Amino acid sequence: MKVMWPVRLLLRSQGLKVIIEALFASLKPMAYATLFLLIVCTIFSVTGMAFCRKKFHSWNDMSLDGLLGQGKVECAGNFYTDKDVYFPRRWARPPWGSHFDSLDSSIAVFFKCLTLNWAKYYTYAQDAYLVDVQPVPGINMAVSSLFFHLFLLIGSFSGLNLFASFMCDTFYPLQGTAQLEKVQWMAVKAMLAAHQPKKHRVPLKNMFSTLLREILSSTYWQNISALCLLLNVTFMGSVHSNQDASFDEFLDVQNTVFFGFMCAEAGLHLLSLGPRKNVMNASLIFF
Repeated sequence: MKVMWPVRLLLRSQGLKVIIEALFASLKPMAYATLFLLIVCTIFSVTGMAFCRKKFHSWNDMSLDGLLGQGKVECAGNFYTDKDVYFPRRWARPPWGSHFDSLDSSIAVFFKCLTLNWAKYYTYAQDAYLVDVQPVPGINMAVSSLFFHLFLLIGSFSGLNLFASFMCDTFYPLQGTAQLEKVQWMAVKAMLAAHQPKKHRVPLKNMFSTLLREILSSTYWQNISALCLLLNVTFMGSVHSNQDASFDEFLDVQNTVFFGFMCAEAGLHLLSLGPRKNVMNASLIFF
């Protein structure tokens, strides 16, 4: 309790008190920003697992050539290092938080990338070639560059700026320095966006399309769709290192089944709404 006594000094200063109030007032939007970053990291983590799982493993003796298919099978015996030290060969992967073999490690990689500490993982990704094959320097540079730079654009440069923007938006009104003209202009922009002309697309009115719309909009169907999505994400997140071939086959089968369900649902929406109405609804969801 004595350690917390200096907090009383903060409350006696009007400027510091405003900062503390702004910090607590912005906790709710910051929580939404944190959830957004977690979802982004999860999406990129699952994608990274799909492309780079078990591909960061390498042989400590760099004499293997991955282009010739050499890798885990050839990893045996001993070798001399540059300092003439006799050392056993071993097939190993980077430590936890530096590979895409599991969902928790993948998320840890991208949380580190949020702080712009991403160069090491980018190097691993651009050298990844095949499973249980020695990495080849620079063979996957184009895909890894697009992947990591897209995450940095969405996660670091856009996502992290949300925290500062929420803090500033809360701080200035509490401080009493918000400009009246800016507030009025934001209100006018919101009014214009709410009352701009909109095209009204009428869905198909035949009996079959009407029945499909009733089924697809029912709570029962929505719960089934959400459950399938949750199961698919859960199965994709259960990927781990050293899993057997039967589990790999199970993951492939469930991915095929859920992908087929998603395609069937999209086709039903197309039949129930029509092409134009369906495209307009999809654009509203994404934009």
